[in-house]
Amino acid sequence: MAPSNSDSALVRTPIVLAVDGQEWTLRSYESVIGPKGYAVTRAYTGRQGLSLIRAIRPDCVLVSARLPDMGVEAFLEALRDSGPGSATLPVIVTTSGAEASPHRVSYLQAGAWSVVSPATDPEAFVAQLDVLCRAKLEMDRVRDNALVDESTGLYSLVGLARRAREVAADAYRRSAPLACIVLGTLPATSHDDDDAAVAELAAALRRVSRHSDLVGRVGARQFAIVAASDLAGSVDAVLERIEAAMGREEGTSSLPSNLAFGVAHVPNYREAALPVDDLLHRASEQLQRRRATPLHS
Repeated sequence: MAPSNSDSALVRTPIVLAVDGQEWTLRSYESVIGPKGYAVTRAYTGRQGLSLIRAIRPDCVLVSARLPDMGVEAFLEALRDSGPGSATLPVIVTTSGAEASPHRVSYLQAGAWSVVSPATDPEAFVAQLDVLCRAKLEMDRVRDNALVDESTGLYSLVGLARRAREVAADAYRRSAPLACIVLGTLPATSHDDDDAAVAELAAALRRVSRHSDLVGRVGARQFAIVAASDLAGSVDAVLERIEAAMGREEGTSSLPSNLAFGVAHVPNYREAALPVDDLLHRASEQLQRRRATPLHS
């Protein structure tokens, strides 16, 4: 399914995760769909497949009905319960022709989008893969253009940028200060810990932000606060509010030890003549430079 010149919907190479205990089956997928424009990643067990889904975020999953370490229904249920994004990830259960019929309904009930036998009907297999991947890419495009990040309830990068321009216009009219803080963490040791840390930080930002502040998710582990005030002059106060919101016990901090931040601000936005996007960029660059410096060092 390589993007053609007339197909603007396919703006990147679709990633397919193939989960099967048989090496020759995985190689056959690569030989059949690789030349059609797909990037194929292998997983040899159900557990490895579930871990890779979190890591590489594929556009479609091909999972064998006969996994070496778990039933395919258990795999599908674990995927379904794995959090945001799982409901929009197409999953094709692959079978031999003989085993497909008696279990097809149970596979679909467990969460499969389709049940196919690539060996007996390769054309139907490729056609279904094309349709499902096109749908997934379109869903991703709509999500990326959304104003709100569905997993945190904060502004998305698109939404924050749009609202930040409105706030900047108001700051320009009032000759007011404008500031941006970008916060981020390094990856955790596991995907579960990573997701938990991001969710907790997002919840804290929702609780401590003022009504006039704009708070958005601008990366996998990055958030930004934009305000038409001297926010940069009170960074410590902002961080203390976040720390208090995340503290589980009085006098105890639960801020991630590898949390870093970047700040950019101007005291008078009218005089600065600086696009607000540049402020975000400057704060992000400072964050990157300080990544290796723990917050409390």
